[in-house]
Amino acid sequence: MSQNLNNAQEAKIVIQCKNCFQKLRIPNRKTKLHVRCPTCGHEFDYQSSSSRLAHWRRVGFVWFPAALIVIAFGYGVFRYYMNKSNYENGHKAYQNADCATAIHYFDDILDGWRVLDVDGQPALLAQQQKEDCLPFQAAVDQQNAGNLDQALVAYADFISIHDGSVLVDAARGRVSSLFEKSKTSTLISDTSCTSIDVLLKVNAVPQPDVYLPPFFLSCGQLWDAAKDSQKSFGMYEALLSEYPTYPEAGEAEASLLQNFSTCAEISSLKSNPVIVQRKDFIPSLYSFCGKLTRTRRTGQMRSPCTTIFSLNIPIMHSPPVQKQH
Repeated sequence: MSQNLNNAQEAKIVIQCKNCFQKLRIPNRKTKLHVRCPTCGHEFDYQSSSSRLAHWRRVGFVWFPAALIVIAFGYGVFRYYMNKSNYENGHKAYQNADCATAIHYFDDILDGWRVLDVDGQPALLAQQQKEDCLPFQAAVDQQNAGNLDQALVAYADFISIHDGSVLVDAARGRVSSLFEKSKTSTLISDTSCTSIDVLLKVNAVPQPDVYLPPFFLSCGQLWDAAKDSQKSFGMYEALLSEYPTYPEAGEAEASLLQNFSTCAEISSLKSNPVIVQRKDFIPSLYSFCGKLTRTRRTGQMRSPCTTIFSLNIPIMHSPPVQKQH
């Protein structure tokens, strides 16, 4: 009787018979119930939605983390093959000095979302080769933009800093192309003239006998226009010392004879075995510096010649002329 009382007090739910659709009142239990319809006698199993939900919760608690691990691993494997393909394409472009394309592939590797890093080697190599490509591509961008003087400096710096890179030969080839296909005036700037030592150090100038003399001369003229006599002196001296037979060497000589810094360097010029052989150059230099010294002594020097006082020029006398007997 107590069991019947408990059954009477137990919460009920109303369902329908799956055969005759008669409404039936059954206990609301979490377990599966076997139900027999009193009207048509049809028997069937019934489980409440809350029971099914609890069941799936238990299943999900076990399988959901496992599913995440499987998905993460699968994505990691997918990224591995994607990275491998991107690296192969990027490396091929890198070896061909096509850094714009190479950087695109390398960025796909480096920016990709990696849940599991199945193999980090492609990413490591991509990072190294991208760092090699960036300064080279910056030089290419300057060249494509028409800033040839800046491109020349960038290539020279790249060759100097990245010695051993597979891109060095490409950089040398582009420097050669700049000298061979461009007018000297388009390569000249304060920056490129200052960087000539780097170009010479890495032997990047093709056919120096052909391309260096006009480069020295143009740099000297550039600094003459900027009234930087010390820098222009260095260019003219290099031209006369290394390429004395250059057809326009006379222009450099004439400029030196009007350059205030020349007087301060007269001792080094006299000891230069090439320059000292230039006909009438040293006597003319004595004459120029002597006039300049007399002007300084009489206080008649006016701007811009006042800069000569900082050069500490000694009093100049023309070399004595031997009398013929």
